Parts: sequence; C-alpha cells; structure tokens
Amino acid sequence: MKKRRLAKQVAEGHAVGIACHECFGTGVACAVDVSIENKRPKIHRVTVALDCGVAVNPLTIESQFQAGLAFGVTQLMAKGAITLKDGRVEQRNFDGYTPPYIVDSPVNVDVHIVPSTEAPTGCGEPPVPVISPAVVNALAKLTGKRYRSLPLTTL
Repeated sequence: MKKRRLAKQVAEGHAVGIACHECFGTGVACAVDVSIENKRPKIHRVTVALDCGVAVNPLTIESQFQAGLAFGVTQLMAKGAITLKDGRVEQRNFDGYTPPYIVDSPVNVDVHIVPSTEAPTGCGEPPVPVISPAVVNALAKLTGKRYRSLPLTTL
C-alpha cells in the first residue's frame, strides 16, 4: 500500500515555516511558503487555521486575517529600522523610514476557520504576531541562519 502525501511538495528554493499563537481567546496556527528574491524574503503562500469560537461572519474573519497578516509583515519587512534618541522616535516620515511595499505582502492567503459552538472571540489582532516567526523559521531552513532581530532589511 502506497503512503499518501498530506502536504504539497515545496518548490526548489522554497521552505515552509510554522508558528502558533493564542490571544484574545483565539488560537492561530500559521504556515508560510517562503523563498528569497533579491536578498529579501518572498512570501508565496500563507495558510492559517484559527479557532475563534462561533464564526458569526466568516468573510469578515477572513478579511481581518488577511489584513492582520499584511500588517504583521510591516514589522518584518520594513526597509530600515525605527530608532530612538533621547526617548523619541528619530524618523519623522517616509523619507526616514520606508515601510514594506505591497509586493512584500503574501501572494496567497488561505484562512481556515475551525468549526465551533463556543462563544465568539477576537479576530483582529491574533494574525499579527504569527507571520514574522513563521517567515524567519522558513528563512532558517533556507539559509541555515537564525534571525533574531527585525526588520529583515537584507538577508
């Protein structure tokens, strides 16, 4: 009897990273497919599973997760760091701090809501903290290095 493959084969030069998190009563598991293009991470696919109790409006939850993951990328992929001097942020506008561009956002996002009969919980913040650790875990597989500070300005 042949073994079934449960996961798709990852393309050459790609790696998968995983991270989990729980906040506001919502559990989130995140898997990302990442490669490196032009010395920067390229996030090809993000798959998240979440347990948020009863999903009152699944399309709204999916939208919140897509936006939360994109927002989470801002701490990961900014082209420069925010610095402090005498307790104040030194950067005043986009000339001193370049945020990630739309091309830095995940290409595909799949959101899977775990069916539940529990009371609804939060869905706005829970996707934000999982994207960065999932991406750096994938990058560690690709490069053999551990990344311990953000943003990832270059690899």
